[in-house]
Amino acid sequence: MELLAIAIHHNYSICEIGIPWYYNPGSKINVLHDSWRMFLDLLQIRRNLRRGVYDALPSSPLSERL
Repeated sequence: MELLAIAIHHNYSICEIGIPWYYNPGSKINVLHDSWRMFLDLLQIRRNLRRGVYDALPSSPLSERL
């Protein structure tokens, strides 16, 4: 999510690509704990966007070639 937020913040275009997904009965995901952690991570990303943490990112070698 953080990478998507940064890309959108810097006006990069985003496209969706489907991937195959398979159910794994041995998954170790805890719905309550992991959902809460994900929510807190999203709040941190939003806070970083508001504070301008992602504004001064160094340019990548790829962007220098374009």
